Amino acid sequence: MIVHNNKDQARHGLIKEIERLKAQSDAAGGEVAQGFEDVTPAGLVWSVRDPVVLPDTAGLGIGKVVKYTVSGSDSEGTFSM
Repeated sequence: MIVHNNKDQARHGLIKEIERLKAQSDAAGGEVAQGFEDVTPAGLVWSVRDPVVLPDTAGLGIGKVVKYTVSGSDSEGTFSM
C-alpha cells in the first residue's frame, strides 16, 4: 500500500512539473517543436543496408553488435559509410 501511494505521488508530482514547465515555456513565447518530417527536406535521402553481426570479442555472451552500411545524400553531397 505504501509503495502504491509513493508511485501515485511520484506520478502526480511529475505531471505537475511537466505542466509547470509547459506554462513557463508558453509564458516565455516558446515554440512547438517540429517533427522530423517537418524539418527534413525531401531531397535528403539515406538508406541502411548490409547488416553484419560482429563476433562477441568481450566474451559476455549477451546482446549482439550489428554493423550496417549507411549511404545517402545531404546538403554536402552523397556519402556512404
